[in-house]
Amino acid sequence: MPMHDTLCVVEITKTLRTPLSVRVYDTLDSTNNEAKRLALSGETADLLLLAEQQTAGRGRLGRSFYSPPGSGLYMTLMLHGVQEYADAMLLTTMAATAVVEAVRSLTPLEPQIKWVNDVYLGGRKACGILTEAITDPATGRLNAVLIGIGINVREAAYPADIADIATHLPIAPVTRNQLAATIANCLSDYMAALPHRPFLETYRAHSLVVGKPILCMVGERRFPATAIGIDDNGGLLIRLSDDTQQTLQGGEISIRLP
Repeated sequence: MPMHDTLCVVEITKTLRTPLSVRVYDTLDSTNNEAKRLALSGETADLLLLAEQQTAGRGRLGRSFYSPPGSGLYMTLMLHGVQEYADAMLLTTMAATAVVEAVRSLTPLEPQIKWVNDVYLGGRKACGILTEAITDPATGRLNAVLIGIGINVREAAYPADIADIATHLPIAPVTRNQLAATIANCLSDYMAALPHRPFLETYRAHSLVVGKPILCMVGERRFPATAIGIDDNGGLLIRLSDDTQQTLQGGEISIRLP
């Protein structure tokens, strides 16, 4: 790994437009797990945590996220400004858009978003996002949200189970420090305007699935549909085979392109 691309608190912090406490680790089980530990121990600052590698990187629905050293950008933002869980549900949509915006602003790449939380390039997954909420067990109030983002930025020897579907975003000569700070800046801008949801237009414009036949999986049930749009809450609008329409919400389903 080139020395100039070593994760660096100073390099990231100098590019941030909003106050975030940046912490860089050599190895973590996962950046979301560390953020959760900090939140539960009483940490109240907004944090940006990054790791050179994760030994137990996590994705949605309990899936693992392959996180070898030097091959990716593994980061979590812990934010305290979200008061409503409905807003927290939109953060995954917002984070995917921030990744796309950051990559497009720094490189000639044109990534797309596979609803709800994956960023694709050339038909393969390059980024996954995991958003989690930390609530007060006594009051049930939302204390913090964790936005975990894992991006493959260099080619790697992917495990056999993902070798056919994984790829990377070739961001060089852009560094991971620059990409991390730019994503954080995009997210800060979106957070400031969250009630107006300015990111939805970009999210829709870069959708990988809208207009295409898809396979929906809700629990044990599987059924074909056509993706027809993204609603104002980030839900996926679908048309069923009987021409009726439904809206799928994040966390309830998995989508597979046939």
